[in-house]
Amino acid sequence: MDLTPVLGLMGILVLPAVEASSRTEAPLSRHKRYLTFPEGSTFSFAFCMQMKAVTQDIDIFTEALAIAANYDLPSKPSLLFTSRPIPPAPIIHRRQRRSLYSRVENILNLAGLDGRSCVLLAVCEASQRLTPGIGLLEEIVRILFKMPVEQMSRDEPHEHWQYSTAYSSGTYNLDCQKLYPRCPLSLLSIVMDMKPAPLQFL
Repeated sequence: MDLTPVLGLMGILVLPAVEASSRTEAPLSRHKRYLTFPEGSTFSFAFCMQMKAVTQDIDIFTEALAIAANYDLPSKPSLLFTSRPIPPAPIIHRRQRRSLYSRVENILNLAGLDGRSCVLLAVCEASQRLTPGIGLLEEIVRILFKMPVEQMSRDEPHEHWQYSTAYSSGTYNLDCQKLYPRCPLSLLSIVMDMKPAPLQFL
């Protein structure tokens, strides 16, 4: 009896199964993928609060506070492939604070104030007055004005040392107003006093 047709049919059925088994057992590899955005893309975060102004007349006036920050998103894949070492987290956090504080200082300078002194005063006062767990607004402000002081390097910009000194001065309970007398107002007090009134139901 000629078994050639039968063996041929078995080969047709067995070989694909063996090939499929070998493919599933082989380790899978795929190049690392990255996400980039169109040039000019930014991530924006805004905190806005509005409430009735304390006035003696009718309730037609309100006061508002808005804090916004924009962060540039990566648009060039080549920037993701770099051999430069990543700096420690405290240094990265200080750079982010410096970027935020410089924007606040520019706004205060346009208002005729000494922006740097006012920001340093706010950093100093925040380390004294704000503690974790008080409330949502307090926690947001505390994080924004918390300057990391770990792993300070002599190669860091002069601004980092100024902000870190202000933060450390507050933790040692020094008189922030005397340290930064060129600022006539307290940014921290202005922000913390702007709390909405409790809801009233009829």
